[in-house]
Amino acid sequence: MSTSNNSTDGTTTNVPQSYAEYRSLMQWPSTLDIPLLSSEDEIVNIDFKQKESLLDNPEDFIQLLIEENCNKSYWLTIAVNYVKVGKIKEGIRLIELSLKEFQGSESAHLHTFLSWAYLDLAKLTSKDSNNSFRETCLKKAEFHLQNSIQFEPIWIGNMLATIDIFYQKGEYDKALETIQLFTKAISSNPNNKGANNQPQKNVFFILMKAKLLYQKGNYFGALKLFQELIILNPLLIPDPRIGCGLCYWQLGDFEMAINSWERVLELDPENFNVKILLLLSKYHSTINDSLNDEQFIENYTSNIKDLQKIYELNKFILQEQNDRSLEIPEFKQVEEIQPNILILLQMYYYFIEDFTTVIDIYEKKFENKLETQISKKITSISLCWAGRACFVLSDLKKALKYFQQSLNLDSKNGLSLFGLGQIQYSDSFLDEAILTFETYCTKIDKHSIEANYVLGCLMANKLISTLELNTKSKDTIVGQYLKTDTIRMKAIEYLETYIKLVNINKRSQMVSLKAYVILSQLYEQKNMFEKCIFYSQKIIEQLNFLKNEINWDIYNNLGCYYFASAKYLLAKENFQLAFEKFPKDKEDTLQITIEYNLIRTGEELGEDTSEAISKYDDLLSKNPNSLSLKLRKAVLAKDKQSIEKLMEANPKNLEIRSIYSWMIKVDKSFDIVEEINHNKTTLEKVSDKDSHALITLGNIYINICRKLKRDSHNPNQLKLKTSYLKALKLYRNALNLDPHNVYAAQGIAIVYAGLGNHNEALQILRRCRDSINGKSVFINLAQELTEIKDYVKAIDSYNIALNKSTSDVEKADVLNLLGRVWLLRFFKDGSLDFIVKAVESNQKAIDLVTGNNFNEKFAMDLQFNKISLYSMLISKIVKLPSVERSVEKLETILVESEKIVSFIESTLGNADLMKYFQEKDLKHVLTKYKETLLENLKEIIEEQKQYVAALEKRLLDAREYVEKQNLLETQEKEEQERIERELKEKELAKYAKLQEEAQRLIEERQDLIDDEDDKVDTNNDGDEEFEGDDKSAKNKNGTKTAGEPSKKRKRKSAIDDDEDGEGEENVKPKRGKKSTLSSEFITDSDENDEELVLSEHEEDNQVEEEENLEEDEKPEEE
Repeated sequence: MSTSNNSTDGTTTNVPQSYAEYRSLMQWPSTLDIPLLSSEDEIVNIDFKQKESLLDNPEDFIQLLIEENCNKSYWLTIAVNYVKVGKIKEGIRLIELSLKEFQGSESAHLHTFLSWAYLDLAKLTSKDSNNSFRETCLKKAEFHLQNSIQFEPIWIGNMLATIDIFYQKGEYDKALETIQLFTKAISSNPNNKGANNQPQKNVFFILMKAKLLYQKGNYFGALKLFQELIILNPLLIPDPRIGCGLCYWQLGDFEMAINSWERVLELDPENFNVKILLLLSKYHSTINDSLNDEQFIENYTSNIKDLQKIYELNKFILQEQNDRSLEIPEFKQVEEIQPNILILLQMYYYFIEDFTTVIDIYEKKFENKLETQISKKITSISLCWAGRACFVLSDLKKALKYFQQSLNLDSKNGLSLFGLGQIQYSDSFLDEAILTFETYCTKIDKHSIEANYVLGCLMANKLISTLELNTKSKDTIVGQYLKTDTIRMKAIEYLETYIKLVNINKRSQMVSLKAYVILSQLYEQKNMFEKCIFYSQKIIEQLNFLKNEINWDIYNNLGCYYFASAKYLLAKENFQLAFEKFPKDKEDTLQITIEYNLIRTGEELGEDTSEAISKYDDLLSKNPNSLSLKLRKAVLAKDKQSIEKLMEANPKNLEIRSIYSWMIKVDKSFDIVEEINHNKTTLEKVSDKDSHALITLGNIYINICRKLKRDSHNPNQLKLKTSYLKALKLYRNALNLDPHNVYAAQGIAIVYAGLGNHNEALQILRRCRDSINGKSVFINLAQELTEIKDYVKAIDSYNIALNKSTSDVEKADVLNLLGRVWLLRFFKDGSLDFIVKAVESNQKAIDLVTGNNFNEKFAMDLQFNKISLYSMLISKIVKLPSVERSVEKLETILVESEKIVSFIESTLGNADLMKYFQEKDLKHVLTKYKETLLENLKEIIEEQKQYVAALEKRLLDAREYVEKQNLLETQEKEEQERIERELKEKELAKYAKLQEEAQRLIEERQDLIDDEDDKVDTNNDGDEEFEGDDKSAKNKNGTKTAGEPSKKRKRKSAIDDDEDGEGEENVKPKRGKKSTLSSEFITDSDENDEELVLSEHEEDNQVEEEENLEEDEKPEEE
């Protein structure tokens, strides 16, 4: 039914110059003249602009049309005007009656009209509404289309109707296939050729294809087609710019979308739908792009004013519709106002907290009308706002009902999902609320800031509930840990995602401080204190940015995290800030806690012990019942009796019992049996869940195994394995009690290492490394890496352990182990550098123990290691080629070797030291050094000196040779330069001589020419009277006229031209002027000079002859 200003088939031809002209061309005739058969001069005029002209009963037109034998165009004109004013039923009725008059092929266009009319009825209802009336209209449209296609299968109107039926049914793929088939058919039609014999494009097909691609979500493809439509027909109705704007919006380019819709309004200021789109876009911009509250209020106020204007305009349009009495019995129109405007009104009333009106708008305008033309998505949004209003009014039951109905209509309504989750959480259905918000992230927007924040908080709450239930759970400790850790990691993941999203979109909001606090607490449970410090600092940074007061508890928490990370100076600073900011009117117990933290940090910083004890006494005077203060004071004073009294007063306190176990170990009268009995008593009579007692007993068994290995070369394997297994059981029990106990995990790794399972031990130690971060874990890690022969990583771990060592004895121990790894690497690769590194590590360890009261046996072990290392070093270095050795290093090794010999000799004479060595072995080593190693070393030193001397001599000879060669080359170069300089001077002299000769010849030639000129002038003066008759005779013979120009003086030019053949070089110098002839015109040989002189004389003779001829031919002068 649609037509355009182009051709009748929709192909593009000339485009009108204005939008108004285009709209006028789109209109059907508004008047109709029906001629009467009874009178040729009379007609019946029907003016469709008058309401009464379109009769309520279309059958009243039938008698007139039949009697006057009107063709089908009259019937169609009346029917189309019925449709134009909204009386689609009357138009359909009229054409259905016309089918009785027109049969066969004449009925084709009538059936096409009925197909489009029923399609118009179907479009008045929403596609996603469950309406049987719509389905009926589509079936009838398809029926009439089939009847029309029987006679007009390739008519454009029928093709478009076929595509539109598929579109209205939602069968977009079929519609696209049909468009492709029809396009090929039209392109192959020879009658559809345009310029350059190319097929013309049909704008309606392109428009339908663009709409289909949009519905399928191919926004790039749809945008391209809408843009093509603008090029083909800028004034097409509907305006393709509307489609461009929708595509831009879906692609996230909101600015381009708004520009497209504003251009539509420029062309069609009355386009109501575009005004609504622009209003919605302004709301979107206000909510998402406002930088602060003031800007939001300003923008939102402007939007409300625009909403009011559009609302009034909608009411005016509604009044016009009521005036036209548009009624369709089969279809009851529901909205008095556009549904989108009603949604915006609901939003407005919700923001001004008029929640009752929000609910009323839904109940009066949307409820019980779901089977009408209102879209399900629009109704879902209205239900969502009504549900939110009910939630604020605490009518949770009704709010839940509205949210569920909203999601039934549109499962991707994010606000309804949020509302449903809020109600579930309010009703204590925590798991259901988490599932709802996870559904939102999965199906709607996984990058939602609000959803990730809410899920993080809900997961944290679930973790707290789970930890409380674990005390009553029958699951194993490991099972409980795995369950809680999964929840904890999810909470961390959601909250960190939330923070990332906020930082990406910094303009929208700032990170909630609660998110930082929760993350700090979650990481604290995992003993990841660096993360706790990071998020606590973020809290302080944000509060400083907002210029808000920072509470004391934030500094106190940060101080605790620094203390746990062994950063005691920073911990003390934060505890001091917490103490200063603590309000004086608060309870004293919290202030005592801060003071306790300050004293405890001072202990770790090495402050005076007596001063710390005095401070504890002051705190005890304020709070004498504090068990922690009493216990810490006793530990600091190493008062075993006080701890024993506390343990008697609190026999079930596991902390006191563990500290008492430690006091037994550090006591001077240490008895391992007492320590074992104490911990056994704790496990058997007090609690079998004391992890400290379990780990302590495990460590005792590990020490037993080490002693068995150290004291015997062939230890009892059964006893060794039994002790390891007992330790493993104790460590596992401790780990079951506390899955985060890294010391128990490290103990298990040590057991695995002792049993030979080095890979498993290595995996556990790597996981413990981040938590313990101490010297011991890196030493254990290096030992396991050494066992699997990964010496490079082992060396790195020992270096880290060395940096973490504080005392000289610890450093010497690590250096000794490090030297062992360098030695093993030497055995593997054979590089001299590795044995040198081993020697250096050993020497550093010896330097640390020399002069200090260390374990004498350890010092002797280091000396024996030095003896062995130098023995291997000398054996290796004597085999090296001379080029890889140096006299200085060899002499240094000789000095150290002589010291070793002296040490061995002194040790053999010292009975106290000989208890650490085997006399036979020591004497054998001494003999080896004296008889072999030292002698070989001395010989090598002499050889090396000779080699160095010979090398120096060769270097000296080579240097002298090079200097001589350089001198010869210099002399040769100078001689060559002198010869070249002399040749150049000769050439220059030769060039100067030739130039002077040439200049002389030029001047002579010029003199000859000037003399000839003088002679000619003299002859002319004397012979003029004798030449008159000859000249007259010549004139009479016609050989020379009196008026012909004279050739006098042209001979000079001729002579110049003959001299060189090139015009640019033919200017003859005058007498007395300096020659400008350059050296490039002078030949390079005497022979050429002679030829030049001869040629110049010949040219002079020729010039003289030509001048004589010209004088003879000169005409008589008047």
